[in-house]
Amino acid sequence: MTEVDQQATMECPMCAETIKAKAKVCRFCNADLTGSEGKPEEKIYLKHPITVTSEKVYPDSKKDPIRLRDITHVSSHVSSKQQGYYVGLGCLVAAIGFWIGEPRGWFGFTGPLTIGGLYFLYNSFLTSHSWVIFTTPAGKFTTHCNDYHHAGEIKAAVDKAIYETA
Repeated sequence: MTEVDQQATMECPMCAETIKAKAKVCRFCNADLTGSEGKPEEKIYLKHPITVTSEKVYPDSKKDPIRLRDITHVSSHVSSKQQGYYVGLGCLVAAIGFWIGEPRGWFGFTGPLTIGGLYFLYNSFLTSHSWVIFTTPAGKFTTHCNDYHHAGEIKAAVDKAIYETA
């Protein structure tokens, strides 16, 4: 084989046979050598808490993905964790005060205040605190996040994907 012939060949990554460098399919094993059948590779901008790629946004395993080109607006929102914490703590302190003042008054003020305080504390610590709204011509889609910073990360990734693919 001449030097020109050697430069115009390559080794198939699947079967290790020598094939022409411009080949799109291996003649020995029929392996596709163009990557994803000629399509440009999908770039991943974010994997967690949701997946954002250069083609689609996958908000939830239960929901259909949203095409990136259909998104007209993205907004992120954060609830006030501190407010729920203080309301819950205030209710519990008031309930203890009523219980000390009138131990038999559970159904008066003590019971509802205790339940309300526990509810507000639960909401401030354990429930989702941020969410992202995707606006498309088909309507608005909301994705809830379990952490404060996730909504901002998702919005930034979607904005970057839209900017880079436009």
